[in-house]
Amino acid sequence: MKLLNITTTYILILLFTALSLWSVFFYYSITKAFYENIDEFLNKREFEIIQGIKTNSGFPNQSSLKTDFKIEPVTLESYHTLPISFTDLQLPEPFEKEFEPYRQLSTKFTQSGKYYKLTIVASLLDKEEIIDTIIKNVICLFLLILFLLVILNRILLQRLWKPFYLSLSTLKKYRLDKDVPIYFETTNINEFKELNKAVFTLIKKNNLVFQNQKQFIENASHEIQTPLARALAKIEHFIQRKELSDETIQTIVSINGDLEKLSGLNKSLLLLSKIENEQFHEIQEINIGELIDKIDNEFEDFILFKEVNLALEVKDMILASLNPFLAEILFRNLIKNAIYHNVTKGFIKIKIDSNIVTIVNTGNEYEGNTDLLFNRRSQLIIQRISFSKHNRS
Repeated sequence: MKLLNITTTYILILLFTALSLWSVFFYYSITKAFYENIDEFLNKREFEIIQGIKTNSGFPNQSSLKTDFKIEPVTLESYHTLPISFTDLQLPEPFEKEFEPYRQLSTKFTQSGKYYKLTIVASLLDKEEIIDTIIKNVICLFLLILFLLVILNRILLQRLWKPFYLSLSTLKKYRLDKDVPIYFETTNINEFKELNKAVFTLIKKNNLVFQNQKQFIENASHEIQTPLARALAKIEHFIQRKELSDETIQTIVSINGDLEKLSGLNKSLLLLSKIENEQFHEIQEINIGELIDKIDNEFEDFILFKEVNLALEVKDMILASLNPFLAEILFRNLIKNAIYHNVTKGFIKIKIDSNIVTIVNTGNEYEGNTDLLFNRRSQLIIQRISFSKHNRS
C-alpha cells in the first residue's frame, strides 16, 4: 500500500474516532444546556403563577395540565413532606396520537393560610430525535471530510510527493557498475532536498568503493595468474628432462596439478566476482536445445571414456533472452558434472519440454550434507539467469 493511502487511512480513522467522541460529548452538552434552560423556564413560570395568584387574590380558571400548570390543595402534613423536584414524563399528544416528552416541576406554596401543590410542565425535545439529528449530521460531515481528503490525496498530496517519486524512479534506473552520473529533479521541499543530497552522497561513496573493489579484483587476478602461468610453463619444461627420477616426476606432476587447480580457482573467483557485480550486460536470444547439443558434442570423448549413454530429448524449443557467456557456463557445468559424477555404463537423460530443462543422471549416493549442495555460491550463476520464453515450435 502506498504511503499516501496509509496516511489517508490513518487520518480517516482518527477523524471517525474524534467525530464519534465529539458526538457523544455534543449530545450530553446539548441535553444539559436544554435541561438547564427548561428548568429555568419552569422556575420563572412558577414565580409568575404564584405572583399572579397573590396579586389577584384568586386562582386562575384551569382544570388540567392543558394550561401548562395545575394547582391542588394539600393538607399541612402533606405540605411539609411534599418535595420540590424536576422530573421527566411522557404525556399523550392527541394531535400526533403518540406520547411526547415533558419536563415537570413539582412545587408548593401557601395562600391565605391554606396549602397548595403546584405542578408545571413544559415540552421537551425528543432524545431520539436529537440523537438521530446528531448522527445524520456527523455522517454528512464525515462524508464531506472523506470527499475532501480524496481530493487532497489525488491532487495536492500527489503534487507534494512528486519529487519523491521522481527520485525513486531515478534510483531504479541507476546501475552502480555503469559509472553513469546520477541527477535528481530540483525541488523546493527541504525534506526531499535533504533526502536527495544524502542519497547522492551515499551513491557517490558506494560507486567509489565499487570501482576500487572491481579494480583490485581484476589486478589481483591478473597478478596471480601471471606467476601461475610462468610456474606451470617452467614445470612443463622441467618435466621433460630425462635425468629425473620417477619419484621426482610424480612430485612435479602433483605440484603441476595443484598449480592448475589454483589457476582454475583464481579464474572461478574472478568470474563469481563479476557475476555478483552484475558485469555481464549483453543479452541475446539463445536456442537452449542447440546450446545443449553443442556442449554434448564437445564432451563426446569424455562420454565415451566414462562409457555413459547420453539421450537428448527436445519436445519443445526454448528461446530465452540470456547472457550467452553465462548460459554456456551454466549448462556446461551441469552436463560436465552429470558425466563426471556418473557411474560406469550409466546414463544421462536431458529433456527440454514446456520451458523446462531437466538433466537426470545415474550416480553413487551422496553421503555428505545435502543442505550444503545449493548454498549461495553454487547457485550464484543460476540466480543471475532468468528464462523468458518468447515462442515455441
